[in-house]
Amino acid sequence: MNRREALASVSVLLGGAIIGAEVFLSGCKNTSTSASLFSADDLTLLDDIAETIIPTTPDSGGGKAALVGAFMKQIVTDCYTKIEQDHFIKGIVTFKIACKEQYQKAFTSLSVSEKEAFLTSLHQQAKEYKETEAYKKKKTCLTNNRRRGLRLRKLNITSAQAISNKTIHLITLQ
Repeated sequence: MNRREALASVSVLLGGAIIGAEVFLSGCKNTSTSASLFSADDLTLLDDIAETIIPTTPDSGGGKAALVGAFMKQIVTDCYTKIEQDHFIKGIVTFKIACKEQYQKAFTSLSVSEKEAFLTSLHQQAKEYKETEAYKKKKTCLTNNRRRGLRLRKLNITSAQAISNKTIHLITLQ
């Protein structure tokens, strides 16, 4: 399992928690203040997940050294909508519950081999889920909604440009 595939698969199980390129295409414009969205335990969990996927090597630091937890907090807090933030937090809660059910302890208390086994099992579950009709239907629906949203944004931009052009034209006539 490569790192990119692992991250994508874990995100599916966290409820699609890692939102794609549209966040970066639209820019981080969320004005909500969700300073208390993440607990210290959540950040530690995100760092541990990152460290398991991107371990420290003699040549470079791992996920913890890269402060992946803090980065994810920043992106989710600043760039995600309230609905996306709630979805992400729900994914963290689901992750914690699944780990406790399987190992009777928190992910951060697992050994390295247990962490790897747990993430590998989540990866496998995600791969299987991505093959279901429910996932494919949901993905199609989301894709269509995004396309409609992009078309609406383009329409709004075109309308704004038209209004702007008319205003400029009126100003130049005066």
